[in-house]
Amino acid sequence: SDTVGFINKLPHDLINAFRSTLDEVTQADLILHVIDISSPYHETQIRVVEQVLASLDAGNTPCIEVYNKCDKLTSVPSPASDKNMAFISAKEGTGLEELLVQTESLLNSSRCEIDIVIPYSRYDAMSFVYKNGSLISEEHLEEGTHVRAYLDAADMGQLDALLKK
Repeated sequence: SDTVGFINKLPHDLINAFRSTLDEVTQADLILHVIDISSPYHETQIRVVEQVLASLDAGNTPCIEVYNKCDKLTSVPSPASDKNMAFISAKEGTGLEELLVQTESLLNSSRCEIDIVIPYSRYDAMSFVYKNGSLISEEHLEEGTHVRAYLDAADMGQLDALLKK
């Protein structure tokens, strides 16, 4: 929802001025931590951001480290197997597709995929899926709408209850 720049050794009064912007991070489902990999100080900058996130109690929010400006490197590093990382060049548009796939995967990691046919008479159930789920596909069949979507566990229970009415 927002872009926040972090500066090392930022004065406390300035930190307080940006507190509301920083507090938005605590509500995030996913953090894309964009890092200028061409900066000689990028490792220090990463640690500063991690410290700020921890101080906001956002250290456990799912995060993808997005290393930008890879077009300035002679070779792109391999992602660490234990971290969510993406290597991109916003300027050239490289790596963006992989970043989108990784983002979608993390956002849906706590959700389950449903694959059902909702009768046309159950518009309330279809509306519920649109409102609360992430639609993968829908196909209109003779007996109803064949839907594939992601829902979290609580929403799956509510959908089941709606369909049993």
